[in-house]
Amino acid sequence: MLRIPSHGLPTTQAATADFSERPANPALRKALDALRDNDEDNLALAGKDMSDADMVTLAAVLRQNSEVQSLDLSNNPFGDRGLQALADALRDNRSLIQLRLNGCRAGLPGMQALAAALTANPGLSTLELQRCQFGHAALEALANTLPDNGRLAILDLSGNGLNDADAAVLATALARNGYLKRLLLNDNWLTALGAKALSEALLSHPSLEKLDLTNNQVGDAGARALAAALRQTQVSLTSLNLNQNQIGDTGAFDLADALANPCCLSELTLEGNPIGNAGAQALAEVLQYNGLLTTLKLSPPRSGKFDDLVLAAISEGINRNRNSAYEQMKLLVLQATQLRDQGAFQQASIYFRIAANLVYFDTARHLGIVLLQAAIEPDIENANQLARAGQAHLQAGRYAQAHTALAQALQICRDHTLAQAVLKDLQDRSTAMPPTPRPPESGSCVLI
Repeated sequence: MLRIPSHGLPTTQAATADFSERPANPALRKALDALRDNDEDNLALAGKDMSDADMVTLAAVLRQNSEVQSLDLSNNPFGDRGLQALADALRDNRSLIQLRLNGCRAGLPGMQALAAALTANPGLSTLELQRCQFGHAALEALANTLPDNGRLAILDLSGNGLNDADAAVLATALARNGYLKRLLLNDNWLTALGAKALSEALLSHPSLEKLDLTNNQVGDAGARALAAALRQTQVSLTSLNLNQNQIGDTGAFDLADALANPCCLSELTLEGNPIGNAGAQALAEVLQYNGLLTTLKLSPPRSGKFDDLVLAAISEGINRNRNSAYEQMKLLVLQATQLRDQGAFQQASIYFRIAANLVYFDTARHLGIVLLQAAIEPDIENANQLARAGQAHLQAGRYAQAHTALAQALQICRDHTLAQAVLKDLQDRSTAMPPTPRPPESGSCVLI
């Protein structure tokens, strides 16, 4: 019998799992059999009536398993005890990359346990928490983990009834997080105040590439705040979704003005907004100067349709930009491949990512480049762990061990920035240290 540590939970909630007994839940039983027999890396248990007891059993397996990379537990009835058991497992699991908990019914204790586990888990890069309705306190717990989380890249909080106060909490956390790449907040209750808070966070969060605010209420004032952020060169946002946000021509004018400046945005969606012909024309005109926007989506105005000349101008501008994006993508992929073959994985990863973003509108090519990037991520992560180990050795004064770890990191990834920086620090310290006195040779005379 294996016991899951309670991590401070009452002893009645400490979880045990007897693997001599097969779980009663047929879907869980089938999934665990597949995991044992076929080394499955994807467990799909969405909508499988997973109870707290089932979650305890699953958690015990995950603590020992090093194969599962994707786990979908959406739309199940387990509560706090089940989520706490999963959180305990996440502290030890090193393989899980993607976790879906959409429609989770757990309350504040479960979400707090999950938040605490995120800080300890080194591998999770995608977390989906759609339609969980977990409240402001749980959101604060999750947000507080972001500054210390250097792995989570995709966070989906759609459909949770989040308001402007929640957006402010997220914005504060984002300003201290440099890794999150995609933030999905569609189907919430954000207004212009929430959009303004997130816009300000973008200025100090250069890694965020996609922001989805579909079906909120940011309005023209929110569009103006986001446009102001897009004008700043440190913002790297490439995809902005503002569908169904009560944005009219005034908001479209502000966004068009932002796009006329140097701007990284390649995808802008404005469907379901009351933008008329004047707003569409402003966006069409800016495509004469903006060579990066490859996706622009608008809904026809209430009058029936946009002017034919406006539609033609938008189509011509988007097609021209897409053709240019294809050429840039080919060059970047070639450069990334050369860097990869030379062992410069970090720079190669950056080039692959930029190339993938350029052709986001072409799903097949985008996915192909994403897979190329994903293939080198394990090497980068191994180098990350070695570089951090070298840094720890250096701080503890273990110079020989530090040099070994850093050399191994650079052997895997020759352009690893952290390993290079720590190695330079090690070399500087070694140079500054006085030479170790040599012992006198046998038979020599030492004068005192």
